[in-house]
Amino acid sequence: MKNTLKAVLASLLLATSAAASASPKGEILVLLSSETELPLQGGKSLTTGFYQNELGVPAAALLEAGYTLTPVTPRGNRPVVDKHSVDPQYFGGNPQEMVRIGAVVEGLLGAGKVLSLREVLQSGPERYAGLFIPGGHAPLIDLAKDPEVGTLLRHFHDNHKPTAAICHGPIALLAA
Repeated sequence: MKNTLKAVLASLLLATSAAASASPKGEILVLLSSETELPLQGGKSLTTGFYQNELGVPAAALLEAGYTLTPVTPRGNRPVVDKHSVDPQYFGGNPQEMVRIGAVVEGLLGAGKVLSLREVLQSGPERYAGLFIPGGHAPLIDLAKDPEVGTLLRHFHDNHKPTAAICHGPIALLAA
């Protein structure tokens, strides 16, 4: 998983460095799910969200490289972390790294920082140099069938801007 994250991040960094023309670094849109409950068989559900390492590790590297990150969800609500992903095992067994990445995630998703897809589309997605879609189970619930996600993805594709998705994040590509 760690090597996959590094490969995705390297691709996004390389592609966005070419795409960001107005300044040395660009602004990356981070698409997350609005959902928190995955319906299961038998009327049961699984409480879920994004995986902390799948959002936080690439976000930390992009921020360190000088990019600005803008989180967005379909409804503009603050996404939630899957509590099962807040575990040192996902951070090389290092509790301090887990706390560091947790702080990055908190900073990214702070009050008033998460935009709705409608806001991004109405203001124009042209300003974003790249799109990043982290995983977790939550994207399975809403991102694949949201028409605004499809509009956003088609914009990035049509304008030759990089889109990176990891783990369950690629399910969003079905919306296009």
